[in-house]
Amino acid sequence: MGGLDIFKSYINARGEWTPSYNLKAPINSGWDDFGFVVDTFARLRGNTIQTGYFSSSREGGIGSDDIYAYTRATPEVSVADQIAAADAASEEDKIHYELYLAIRIMEPIFADHNDPNSEIVGGRPLVRARIEIEEGVMARPFRTDEDGYLIMAIDWESTYYITAKFTGFLSKRMDFNANVLEKDPEEPIKTHNLVIVLDPIFKGKEILLDDIYYDLDKWDIRKDAEPSLNGLVSLLKDNPRVSIELGSHTDCRADDDYNMDLSQKRAQSAVDYLISKGIKGSRLQAVGYGETKFAINCECSLCTEEEHQANRRTTFKIVQ
Repeated sequence: MGGLDIFKSYINARGEWTPSYNLKAPINSGWDDFGFVVDTFARLRGNTIQTGYFSSSREGGIGSDDIYAYTRATPEVSVADQIAAADAASEEDKIHYELYLAIRIMEPIFADHNDPNSEIVGGRPLVRARIEIEEGVMARPFRTDEDGYLIMAIDWESTYYITAKFTGFLSKRMDFNANVLEKDPEEPIKTHNLVIVLDPIFKGKEILLDDIYYDLDKWDIRKDAEPSLNGLVSLLKDNPRVSIELGSHTDCRADDDYNMDLSQKRAQSAVDYLISKGIKGSRLQAVGYGETKFAINCECSLCTEEEHQANRRTTFKIVQ
């Protein structure tokens, strides 16, 4: 469509790459479009099924090449579209459709491999990772290949419960509903790619929980903190043998004893929230650190507001 275009290909059931095809508009334009990346770490909400980024020199940008974000979502189907689909169903019944699920198990690459809070700069496949797939009352074990893949034929109408495991990593469970995929007469054989990223176990190291804030002199859990804590709930449910310490830190302002008491109450509030979601209290420890362990050491009167904010944080660490 333009000087450079973005194309799609996928691995079929024989482990071969299929012929590529142009993604067309709105991803491609009459200009240069390139550098397509799927954000496998995105938190998907509502009817969003995928987000990512690509580069383009299209009109409307602020430079010669700009980075654009995209969101892919399941469409809302109108009554007219449903009627049209019903009319076309008899023709589609004559087409033989096949569906494959290509699961790839990856691990993140950290800028500092000893620091779980450092930037994620890439990923690598986990070879012979264990995958357990449940469909109805059946559960089957699998292993990934040398590229971290498992490719299997699946049913268009089924829901699959997938658990990925690897020694030294936190397990992760995902649900996949094949019903959300549309049958395309022009592409009767389809492969859906699913990437599962397993986090390494950093035992005894504090890991920052993003977006957990408290009102001044308060310790109750705010609504904007719930998504981050819900992610921790999922982690603990996927790894029932893991126990954690939930830590709360303050900045240097206010009295030492006051900050210690406030941070303990905040840590306990986070623990109470996890318990309310079904996590056993015996797996959780609440520890208030007050102002004893700063993320950024600066002279209190000279600290910037950003440095104070970095020191006011909630963390967790795996203790067992």
